[in-house]
Amino acid sequence: MPVPKLAIGALLALCGLAQAAPSLCRAGAEREVFSCQAGRKTISVCAESAPSRQKQLAYRYGRPGHPELSIVQPVAAQAAGVFVGLITVSGGGGTTLRFHSDGHDYTVYSFTSAALGDKAGVTVAAAGKRIANVHCRDEPQPDLDHDGLVRSGVAADAESFQLP
Repeated sequence: MPVPKLAIGALLALCGLAQAAPSLCRAGAEREVFSCQAGRKTISVCAESAPSRQKQLAYRYGRPGHPELSIVQPVAAQAAGVFVGLITVSGGGGTTLRFHSDGHDYTVYSFTSAALGDKAGVTVAAAGKRIANVHCRDEPQPDLDHDGLVRSGVAADAESFQLP
């Protein structure tokens, strides 16, 4: 009797042999700060490989090898292009990373809540109005590290984030 593909995938994952989720980060030159699958697309935030050289962060959305959107912003408080924030919710919390480019805000988020469970994805806003929300279908690997982003010099976000 043939073994179902789902069972084989589950066994590989348990053994640590499952293939990693695709990333939009440049192999060897960048490391993943956040990455998840959103339908047939990938959401990735990338930093330079050497932590001591993190001078910019990149937000990318699309398919591996063919990102539809790539925003690269310098990491500096005065740069005003990328901001890190905290999400506080009853029974949990999380992190946001907002990229501002050409009048749009792309906010990558990840949080856990006793009432809502684990949620991650990206929202898009123009002129302060949310125009899109794309949910991750899987758990981000890696997940956003608020303290690490602050240590690397990302500016604090003064804007509040409304849960999707």
